[in-house]
Amino acid sequence: MAPSLQPHVTSDSFFHTTSPPRPVSSNSPATPVIVYFISGNPGLISYYYPFFTYLSAKLQSLSSKQKKDHQFHIYGHSLAGFEVQSPLPTHYHNVEDQIRFIQRKLDSFVQATTQPSPTTNVRSRVILMGHSVGTYIAMEVIRRHRERSTSDHSNTGGFDIIGGVMLFPTVMDIASSPSGKKLTTLLSIIPPLALVVSVFARILTTLLPDFALRTLIKLFMADPPSQAIDTTCAFLKSHSEVTASKAAGMVMDIIAD
Repeated sequence: MAPSLQPHVTSDSFFHTTSPPRPVSSNSPATPVIVYFISGNPGLISYYYPFFTYLSAKLQSLSSKQKKDHQFHIYGHSLAGFEVQSPLPTHYHNVEDQIRFIQRKLDSFVQATTQPSPTTNVRSRVILMGHSVGTYIAMEVIRRHRERSTSDHSNTGGFDIIGGVMLFPTVMDIASSPSGKKLTTLLSIIPPLALVVSVFARILTTLLPDFALRTLIKLFMADPPSQAIDTTCAFLKSHSEVTASKAAGMVMDIIAD
């Protein structure tokens, strides 16, 4: 059965496949290495599309220099509740929810992109790559996958996690960091801070025309790339009444841990 998931780029997910450096025999197709990316907070995968483009090109270049052929599946999806194209979330997703969400997404992605062979028992190989809070989620997914492997090897989704790449990991004691102290103080003064910010964001997105909103975001984010401005605008306009609540809630979960 051929894989059912095709390469694509949307506001909520990214999937790209590098080409094998040399022709591959149909009798012994190379098993792609899956690079599954877990975003930081806020959990918008489209912030990382330029990075994915560079990563794909670099992997393609490096694999062509190896003696053994390697093909890569590069995939990432926005965190639960942060999807721009999905309906308004019915509840807030905490960090534990995000870990379970990533586990389900990873399992389903491997199943959708793996072509089973009746003659071989080759398991898919997965490398988890996380950024910021995504590194914490990645480490938890790896730990739980190993626990599943120990208890029941057949219950690991037919794949092995062979490594992890942690980009700018979350500070272990984030509440004691300079930014954490400022946020903790601010929340002690204004407990419903997330609600206040989300209402303010909703007012801005309702009243300001697109060019004014883009200018404000550009100033606030210190002149970021245009792609980052587009992503932020789309996010604010999608579910502006809960945008800040979700992001701030995840931060508070990390501080509490």
